[in-house]
Amino acid sequence: VYQKRFSFEGRQGDHDLLVEVFDSSTEEPLFMGRARLALKELRERKPIRKWLTLTDEYGRKDKRRGQVDIVCWHFYRGRYVVSIPNSVEDDPAVEGPCNQICVCLVRCWNLPVRQHKSKDAVRAADPFVVLRCGEQERATQVEEGTVHPLYQEVYKFLAPEETEVRVDVWDYDGLRANAWVGSCTLKTCDIARDKDEAYRVWLPLRDEFGQIKTGLVELYARWHTSLKLWSPATDVIEVAEGVTEERVYRP
Repeated sequence: VYQKRFSFEGRQGDHDLLVEVFDSSTEEPLFMGRARLALKELRERKPIRKWLTLTDEYGRKDKRRGQVDIVCWHFYRGRYVVSIPNSVEDDPAVEGPCNQICVCLVRCWNLPVRQHKSKDAVRAADPFVVLRCGEQERATQVEEGTVHPLYQEVYKFLAPEETEVRVDVWDYDGLRANAWVGSCTLKTCDIARDKDEAYRVWLPLRDEFGQIKTGLVELYARWHTSLKLWSPATDVIEVAEGVTEERVYRP
């Protein structure tokens, strides 16, 4: 009997909890068996207790190896600082179009549940996010059974200095129409043009009337590396009869 308590930091749903048992009575610890618990089975602050049957090195269950009694639950820490993917922090590209911003959708927090699904034993949703900048649109994967999805997904948009990136959060339903949860807006004019600076912010979700509601979205954005070569407009051309436009060129 151990009755020991451990905690691990990680993304719910991506990994398994691995438990390995060894015999320490020998000169070198002797492997006795291992068991796995899928983290996607855990619910927010709802402990589950299971007897896990030990397997051999090849994953074959063998009751003669014994069982492990374990209690687990998931606890979301909203203040936990999530790391940013290296593709945003260390962007090696020096070529590419000007006025390109790199947006990392870090996570959402405390999303409202817009539709009840019979499979949900507790309050949960299956959220996915759609980002739009002008005519450009990107969508994330669906995170099942959570109101605190962690994405860490990176997208690039061609954007003028004065524009917006709209973020819409949806609750996926494979049988009925997806339910719109809310939206928020990232203004590109708030992002520093210096590559050494970045913009990380929590934005509240708003309803169709612009009123703040439950739920937050964390975004991280910076201008693409190629913007180090950005320069003010250097030429004026005629794009139509009697219509001129300033164009930006890189050296």
